[in-house]
Amino acid sequence: MKKIKDLENGKILYKSHRAEPYFSFIKNSLKTIEGRIKKGLYQKLKVGDEIQIFNNEEPENVRALVKDIRNYDFFEDLLNKEDMKKVLPNVDFVEEGIRVYREFYTEEQEKEFGVIAIEIELI
Repeated sequence: MKKIKDLENGKILYKSHRAEPYFSFIKNSLKTIEGRIKKGLYQKLKVGDEIQIFNNEEPENVRALVKDIRNYDFFEDLLNKEDMKKVLPNVDFVEEGIRVYREFYTEEQEKEFGVIAIEIELI
């Protein structure tokens, strides 16, 4: 994720890439919760910030408002407490969801930083 510019009232516009199928899930409002390790700019993200989401193979991008941010110790906690179909629309079981996150993050990163559920809404 990269900061693009400051908005009014102390809010920030970020830009972030999403691979398929996650970009299409977001674009079609199927994925409304993003799970991330809480580090870097994700640690600074606030409710009211905006994220311009893009995919290198799509000509258009989408813009989302951060509606809520919820903290968890582990992805397993996030997947058990959030509506999993809003987090990973193509996943049916928690164990499968954890495997998806392991493609992006290690267990060590998860333990060191914790994770966040970022609830978004297209604007």
